[in-house]
Amino acid sequence: MSGPLPAPGPELGRRNRRLIAERLHWPDGALEACERIDRCHPGWMSTWAPGGGVEWVERGFYAQPRLARRSDPRWLFGATPLELLAALDDHITAERAERARVSRWRLT
Repeated sequence: MSGPLPAPGPELGRRNRRLIAERLHWPDGALEACERIDRCHPGWMSTWAPGGGVEWVERGFYAQPRLARRSDPRWLFGATPLELLAALDDHITAERAERARVSRWRLT
């Protein structure tokens, strides 16, 4: 064995994603785009997929919540990093509006 295994956590995830991007030949800039998306939305994890899979049908960028709740989608999708950022912003805005609506309802 070459040493102790790294502890689970964000750095291990980042390292694994770099390895996956290299081995699966992600397009230029896809890894950096995922890292930017993760910095903008730290509660979410993003990835790139070539499409054609069961869950990742389309080629593009996907994100899922780090700590999923039943109200969260399994994956949000954007063909480009900007489209995924817009999908994330729309989802987060809608979720906040729903929480505010429920809070008002409970107060009445």
